[in-house]
Amino acid sequence: RWNLASILNKKGKYKEACDQYLLIFDLQPNWIMEQSYEVQQAFSQAKRQKELIAKFESMDLKRIRSPWGLINMIQNNLNQDPANANNMIGLIERIHAAYPTYRSQIISTLINNSE
Repeated sequence: RWNLASILNKKGKYKEACDQYLLIFDLQPNWIMEQSYEVQQAFSQAKRQKELIAKFESMDLKRIRSPWGLINMIQNNLNQDPANANNMIGLIERIHAAYPTYRSQIISTLINNSE
């Protein structure tokens, strides 16, 4: 699935690539995080960012090794469209709760990059 999603993405078939990425989320969420920029770009091109956010909001975040891919996706999403800030609050709260050892770094990163 990963190879298919990458090929579709490179061919500009973003909607189809997103469909594959959503299936991969359930199987191997860390693969998504390892290529978070590629995945986010596909969802952005397909205008399906809300689906990406919804997927993260509905999944067990502890299945992801580290929050940094999520934080980067949030930052990139907010840089592209600051109006999405309200949509991100719930996800940021969930990340904050799921990764207690990273809390101060997460908050610091989000604050520093919002200025």
